[in-house]
Amino acid sequence: MKIFLSYAPADRPWTNELASLLISAGLAVSSRETEIRLGEDWEDHFRRVFNASDLMVFIFTEHSAGNPNVLFELGVALGSKKPTRALWVASETSEVPAILKGRRLVRVQTPQEAAKQINAFISEQMAVA
Repeated sequence: MKIFLSYAPADRPWTNELASLLISAGLAVSSRETEIRLGEDWEDHFRRVFNASDLMVFIFTEHSAGNPNVLFELGVALGSKKPTRALWVASETSEVPAILKGRRLVRVQTPQEAAKQINAFISEQMAVA
């Protein structure tokens, strides 16, 4: 299974740790920053990795709530029929970003918790298929 991770640049260290855990579990991981070809247009790159992905995972933090790339990627994912999982990485007092209100949202604090939730979601999806 190939997972696309969407996140804000400020969340790169956290997301890189999550990606390492997912790769260790035997999953393929990509993002808008991976696998980009020299001179490739960003939108073309996103379309290519999006189309090759089986699952879209969005890392929402105070950094990504207003990030135009993350919001664009979320819009594309929600408009498609691809399985999508939104992870909210926030403190207990943080408010849920408006774009996530009314959607199934998984609150996590650590990359380890996120990896566990993603693996559970994949198992759930495979059981339904």
